[in-house]
Amino acid sequence: MCRPDDLPRFVYAATTHVDDIARYGKLVIHAAQAGDDVAREILNRGGSELAECVLAIARRLRMTDQEFPVAYVGGAFHAGELLLNPMRLRLLRDAPGASLLPPRQSPVEGAAMMAMHAAAAPRAGRV
Repeated sequence: MCRPDDLPRFVYAATTHVDDIARYGKLVIHAAQAGDDVAREILNRGGSELAECVLAIARRLRMTDQEFPVAYVGGAFHAGELLLNPMRLRLLRDAPGASLLPPRQSPVEGAAMMAMHAAAAPRAGRV
């Protein structure tokens, strides 16, 4: 049996892999979809925190008063509107021109495009 106090030890253990943590995320999503209030609050907070990360960058780039897209990718977004809605609401409060959209390409396509751009224009000091 695992207790909440055990969570930091589990998360930061050298034997814990990303997939181990992702399994817990899936459990939270399923519980939230089934109506569990605690799981819903976790996703609500998560959406707000993700939006705050976007807003930190938008503020730094002085873009909060401009229109800009925000693409989302990753397993957490299988939660759908349970995660996207709080994220969207938080973004719209401080950056009304932000629009939350699914990515145009798959992560693999995006990585390939980045690799092609990097190969075409290598940065100084890199071989």
